[in-house]
Amino acid sequence: AQYRQWWRAPIEPDDGPVLATEDPRWQVFLDEPALAAAHEYFTLGGLAVSRSGRHLAWSADTTGGERFTLTITDLNDNSTVDVPIEGTLGNPVWSADGEHLFYVVVNDNWRPYEVRRHRLGTPSTDDVVVYTEPADSFFVGIDETQCESYILITSGDHVTSEVRFLAADEPAATPTLIAERRDGHEYDVDHREGEFFVRSNREHKNFALYRVAANQPDEANWQVVLPGSEQRYLLGHLCFKNHLITSERLAGLDQVGIRNYADDEMHYVAFPEATYSADWGANAQHDTAHLRLGYDSMVTPDTVFDYDVVERRLTTLKVKEIPGGYDLSQYASERLHATARDGTQVPVSVVYKRGFVKNGQALLYLYGYGAYGH
Repeated sequence: AQYRQWWRAPIEPDDGPVLATEDPRWQVFLDEPALAAAHEYFTLGGLAVSRSGRHLAWSADTTGGERFTLTITDLNDNSTVDVPIEGTLGNPVWSADGEHLFYVVVNDNWRPYEVRRHRLGTPSTDDVVVYTEPADSFFVGIDETQCESYILITSGDHVTSEVRFLAADEPAATPTLIAERRDGHEYDVDHREGEFFVRSNREHKNFALYRVAANQPDEANWQVVLPGSEQRYLLGHLCFKNHLITSERLAGLDQVGIRNYADDEMHYVAFPEATYSADWGANAQHDTAHLRLGYDSMVTPDTVFDYDVVERRLTTLKVKEIPGGYDLSQYASERLHATARDGTQVPVSVVYKRGFVKNGQALLYLYGYGAYGH
């Protein structure tokens, strides 16, 4: 189909990774093809299930105007709870008790500018404004930490950011600011066992990683975990219960780092090729030893791996099917370096059909790309 179906089943010890649609334990909890059939245009926006598993919050745009209507569904009987909310954007976030839903609304200029809190069973006119962003250049978003202990309210433009947080089990609390915005300072946070881990460019353009107590998150209290480096560009971090995961770029190549909190022992995931793109995918659990990764290269189609961070082993879960009989074994790729005029070693990824004779006579198609950090 042109749209997805979303399925779920209870977790049981003998469950395998394969979705068996004839298994009665599996049920469709959101049917995009059915929803799209009633409209000439349909795009799913946000999607979030309450922790109890009973309520689904989802949004859709049926006009192409990029303004999404937020609907809450009771999954016990597929009924709609409360009146749908217009003019939203992004993924909503549930409170721990499943009684409150946080969402972002847009203004007339399509700027996501405000976070509101909806309580189940009440009209949206009673929804509480949690945060309003006054700066016209700043966009607002919401998220939750990997451990689901905190709800995050983010605000920023292309070069400056600001983060507030509130406990997921205290939905009516006033959000706490971590570090006040200043031009050019970008940071983002995750949480583990009473501490925030903060990725920030305050001391180095390639970002450093800090830790700070959640009850004293002021910037003056930040302690360095990973210092900034000319060799390492820190792209992101993820806090599992027992392992700190980092997304990095070393010499222009994606790397995924695994670190222990206690002794800082670390290693990088060993990927099967010399040149590739890799990053983590959807990792819903906090207390886990398995990291979901996305991977592809100039010869390998989009691939989903699970990585055992203890045994240091990759398991292939899915490889994108390429129509037309593509045979990966017929192609090869290498990572070379070219010396620029100033002596800089510039990494170059090369792909070719196996059997190609490297005699310097063949034509080469060369391209480069330099936006969005690539």
